[in-house]
Amino acid sequence: MINISSLIVMLILSPLLIGEFPTDFDIDFDRPLYLLLGTLTLAFQLFLAYLLFRIRRFRNGFPFLLKGYAVILALITTGIVLGLSMWITGINEPSDVYVLVAGILIVGVGIYIWIRRGIKVFFGNKQNQRNDDILQQEIDKLTRENQQLRDINETVRAENHSINHRLASLERNYVRAIEMSKLYIAEEMVAELAADLNKIRMLSKEYQENIGRVKVETALPTTNVQAVDDLFALFAERFAENEIEFMLKVKSSIVYMVESVIPQAALETMIGDHLQNALIAVNANKDSFRSVRATIGKAGDFYEFTVHDSGIPFEPNTLVQLGTERVTTHADSGGSGVGFMKTFDTMRECGASLIIRENRGGVFSKSVTVRFNGLNQYIIETYRPGGLPKSNRYTVIGHSS
Repeated sequence: MINISSLIVMLILSPLLIGEFPTDFDIDFDRPLYLLLGTLTLAFQLFLAYLLFRIRRFRNGFPFLLKGYAVILALITTGIVLGLSMWITGINEPSDVYVLVAGILIVGVGIYIWIRRGIKVFFGNKQNQRNDDILQQEIDKLTRENQQLRDINETVRAENHSINHRLASLERNYVRAIEMSKLYIAEEMVAELAADLNKIRMLSKEYQENIGRVKVETALPTTNVQAVDDLFALFAERFAENEIEFMLKVKSSIVYMVESVIPQAALETMIGDHLQNALIAVNANKDSFRSVRATIGKAGDFYEFTVHDSGIPFEPNTLVQLGTERVTTHADSGGSGVGFMKTFDTMRECGASLIIRENRGGVFSKSVTVRFNGLNQYIIETYRPGGLPKSNRYTVIGHSS
């Protein structure tokens, strides 16, 4: 960039520089002309840097250079090139020794980063394996507990079904006995028997009501982060109160996720915002199928959080303005648009991407995914791509399903 800036300035000032440079290129910066040359070169360099970082791909710097082994390869290659150049041309001046030493140091730094990153990946994989083992143990435990609860529930249902028939039969016989006793015993005794029959009916009704209140809750899988587990449990209760089926799938332990990918507080806020959005969207829908499914954990090379729901779809204008201002499709039912504004803030801080998918048919009408892939993209996968204007803020991908 400095060479480009120098070339531009020298072309502009070429009429003034003709005959100014001596043959040994010894430039005297005390002279106003050369001071002007240096100042304009620096100004052009800053201007070109400003233009470079105006490009959307480079607004957050060059984080992609830190992904994978790009920086390691660049350092080792640079060091080798410097070393080879000195080996080919030979060490003729003292300054050449510094170049050779610099090349060796650069190669050393590259190797050091390579080894350190390899150790980090090794221990990360070991930690993920340990977390997966713990998670599998918890899943097995919860599976056994759920099976026991199902067995108990089936036993209660079977006994309840049996006792209902037996109570009905006893009540019928009791009524017949009272009718027959009216001919042989006093009216006071008949009234007392009738009162006892009413008590039996009331007890039977109370029993049925109490049994109806018993609900066998399906235990949720654990993320190995207690606060996040508690948050999912809270929303499971809210969904149950609204007669919405809620499913949670944990793909892996998220301990590393909250330690290195996203702050735990930000993750909790994101989970709460999007589950609340799904709750409002499903309640706004008139269909009989009411369901929400959340997925969290590692998907491929990245961690992500996804919420599927059977609620009403987004308005096109809402999709267009997400992240620019507080907009919502559910203003009449409690939506504020604050949740997505916070999501976009988190995306910028963590380099995450937002993927919204709209479905024409199928079980769920839409899904919202926050993927921590370092790309900071906003992608809309929709069956109605023609309804969304083109923009540099988001990418629209059409599909027919």
